[in-house]
Amino acid sequence: MTVKQDAGNLLLFFYDELINKEKRIVDTQDVVDNIKWSSSRIDIAFNFLKDNGWLVIGQTGGGNIRGVQIFRVLRLSPQGIGEVEDTKKFKATFGVEVNFVILKLSLSKEL
Repeated sequence: MTVKQDAGNLLLFFYDELINKEKRIVDTQDVVDNIKWSSSRIDIAFNFLKDNGWLVIGQTGGGNIRGVQIFRVLRLSPQGIGEVEDTKKFKATFGVEVNFVILKLSLSKEL
């Protein structure tokens, strides 16, 4: 997987949790519990999303959980929602399809 593909899958995870499941926040513990990637892989994908403005982040503290930086995602930005909901644009940006069934499989693999 490339950084962009990982970031796309992580963005889909955040969308599913925040929009489809209507969670108020998604934090590091949620990601670590559900995504079976290495800590650096999660951090790189998360930072890619954050730096591109697709996530609205709450106040974060220092430290980590199982090696993953501590963060709280409050919501997806309008740009983040637009990326996910425009499936052609999402595929062009991230190189993966918007498919929540396939997402669950890819997040459970430690590549």
